[in-house]
Amino acid sequence: MCPRGAAAQDRCVATCIGPPTGALVLAGGGRLESAIYRSFVELAGGSEARIVVIPTATSDKGLPLDWPGVKPFRDAGAMWVTVLHTRYSDVANTEDFVQPLRQATGVWIEGGRPWRLVEAYLGTLTEDELHLLLARGGVIGGTSAGASMMASFLLRGDVKGNDIVWSPEYQEGFGFLRGVAVDQHLLAREREADMFQVLRQNPEL
Repeated sequence: MCPRGAAAQDRCVATCIGPPTGALVLAGGGRLESAIYRSFVELAGGSEARIVVIPTATSDKGLPLDWPGVKPFRDAGAMWVTVLHTRYSDVANTEDFVQPLRQATGVWIEGGRPWRLVEAYLGTLTEDELHLLLARGGVIGGTSAGASMMASFLLRGDVKGNDIVWSPEYQEGFGFLRGVAVDQHLLAREREADMFQVLRQNPEL
């Protein structure tokens, strides 16, 4: 969303750029309403949607073999849902690993810690395939860390803790939104003032 006022909107058009095709669905985190999943699945093709869920931002402890993260998409009407996950960028950079993304009409990136997504996927074939998904009109959604990772400027990426607003070592996201930073749990964790700090030190955002 652009800021109000003609001059501010002109600046936003020049700097805050999203994908020319496809769609993005960004959620703030926590327990999400089922309507968000329904909207995402509808954008991905409804009952014909082919959904890939990426839970990599979650800790290994949060990823049991019976991980329930696919259920909201099936409840929303998607018949074809699969999970794609690795901790290793060399795996994420292989043709075999990215095959599900080439079939997908929608990808959902789960919440957790953004640095795990950076280490596994940034600069790999997996990231390339996500951009190609948008280019062919697909949808990418995400919540919490998954939403922040969609921006070009990554927030909450420091490995030492999510109370650190941004980290020099983990400052680059996937860039589906360019010239943008996306925070999560904004009201629930009283983070509103953090965004002003970000903008003061990074006025190009």
